[in-house]
Amino acid sequence: MKVFNQKNVEQSDSVVVMGAGPSLQHNLDKIKDYIAENDSLVVAAGRQFPIEADYTLFVDEAQYNSYRKQVRSPHVILPIYHRSLVKTKHDYLFTNCTLRPKVYYVKRIRVTEDGEFQHGIGSSGFSAIITSVFFRPKKLLIVGIDGPTKIKKDYYSVKFNGERNKYRRGKKKYWEDKIKFVKSDKMWKFLRKYNVSVESFQSDRVWGVDKKERNIAVLD
Repeated sequence: MKVFNQKNVEQSDSVVVMGAGPSLQHNLDKIKDYIAENDSLVVAAGRQFPIEADYTLFVDEAQYNSYRKQVRSPHVILPIYHRSLVKTKHDYLFTNCTLRPKVYYVKRIRVTEDGEFQHGIGSSGFSAIITSVFFRPKKLLIVGIDGPTKIKKDYYSVKFNGERNKYRRGKKKYWEDKIKFVKSDKMWKFLRKYNVSVESFQSDRVWGVDKKERNIAVLD
């Protein structure tokens, strides 16, 4: 078993991180063309997608158990505190992290080149974006990172495959904390520290982030 860090993974000038939002399906052909043109390494956030991934990242036991039998990527990334979940069918890599505090509640993201998180990780999408720096990319395309839809006082999650989930009212603060985190400069500043240029397609909401303000290049 290997710790997921700069020493144990290949280098790629171009990385694509796939989330499960509806913009993934909308831009499917464009994503495939982008990967082919840039020879991109592909990281999937928490499930199997229509596009094959080189790595799939899970953040908790429930997510892993729900999707592990579907995943075909040769490498799977799990937090180190889920070591008991490891099976031998994959070449597993681990992020070395603690449970708390979550990344949403720290002043700045602190991840060492040895793969050690000085705090907990976030959602699979955010975690895949953050850990993409270990591949040392020059360009990072984020796709399907749409975020939840708010209708009146309720939050809904709409997926690329048409799946739609309504979240309990008690989860309101949880979602608002995540929205506050992604709209802040913490994650984007962290990527700039590693000289990563971030790109997304026009139709990807990226959780409502002001793409111009966060230096996210918009592709047609």
